[in-house]
Amino acid sequence: MKEIRVRSTKWDGALHKDFTALELGTDRHGRWLWLPEGSPVRTPVVTFPAGAGLRLVPEHTWWTAWFIPGRVECGRQGQLYVDVCTPAECTGDLIEFVDLDLDVERLGEGQVCVLDEDEFEANRHRYDYPAELVDRALRTCGEVLAAVRGAEPPFGGEHLRWLAVATRS
Repeated sequence: MKEIRVRSTKWDGALHKDFTALELGTDRHGRWLWLPEGSPVRTPVVTFPAGAGLRLVPEHTWWTAWFIPGRVECGRQGQLYVDVCTPAECTGDLIEFVDLDLDVERLGEGQVCVLDEDEFEANRHRYDYPAELVDRALRTCGEVLAAVRGAEPPFGGEHLRWLAVATRS
């Protein structure tokens, strides 16, 4: 499997997260990446070992998603975590996007919630987010929330095929 570097920043260009994942393949939903258990994830403050997970990077969307098959060592038990972000730019073996703070999480029990609304509110003023960016981020968050609650593709089990590919490799 090909190694792909994934780098996210904040609106001011500061590093948010940086890690290397393995590319599993592409389908109508986007590129599927596998982050093996223990892979280093770099942040501005600390590098930590990741829990295993699938990363979906769709084309031309304002979100990326983590499908987490089990308990993550950093304390989250969620099975789905969707980052609201700028559309990913893919150049060779590098994927980059700007994290826009808002996240949608579906817990293992099925509860769905929006996270980090306070961070979004603070950062929209701190970084002077353009009005169009604020509108797009909020609209995307609402659309993702509805899609996750409704188990619409790709949030209705489509990741299981890719999880099987990752875990038999």
